[in-house]
Amino acid sequence: MTTDTLLPIFHTVNAPITVSEGRMRDLLCSAIEGGSAYWACNMQHELAEGLVIGDFTKGGKEALKVEEYFPSHQLIPFVEGCTLLIEDTEEEDEDGKPVVYRLDRAAMQRGLDLMATQMPKHFTDFIDENDDAITADVWFQLSCMGEVVYG
Repeated sequence: MTTDTLLPIFHTVNAPITVSEGRMRDLLCSAIEGGSAYWACNMQHELAEGLVIGDFTKGGKEALKVEEYFPSHQLIPFVEGCTLLIEDTEEEDEDGKPVVYRLDRAAMQRGLDLMATQMPKHFTDFIDENDDAITADVWFQLSCMGEVVYG
């Protein structure tokens, strides 16, 4: 009797999977508050024209668009034209300053796509709502760096 691991691959199915903003906010929260806290610190932001940080704080017009409370840095990258700047405390640029990554909606989507293709176990854990801080860190690194740098 053979096992599936010994059989040749027949076909890989690429099927669309819909992910809600709520699930993505939860994943971002898990990354920022736990999974990636060892390397991602000192977050700043760039806001779209016409928005101020108060729009993302409790009672602000962007904060009111979600069902539950999230800190501003966990809402900013979901809004078109807004970016969260993530300082990597583990890496320095050629001037000896911490490397800064840009996290916006497109970067988060790219990280999710990369996780689906490069880290399918973590992606499946996320889709099955069995994700943890490690899953969040993998996605966050893929979103910021395009690869998993820290194991």
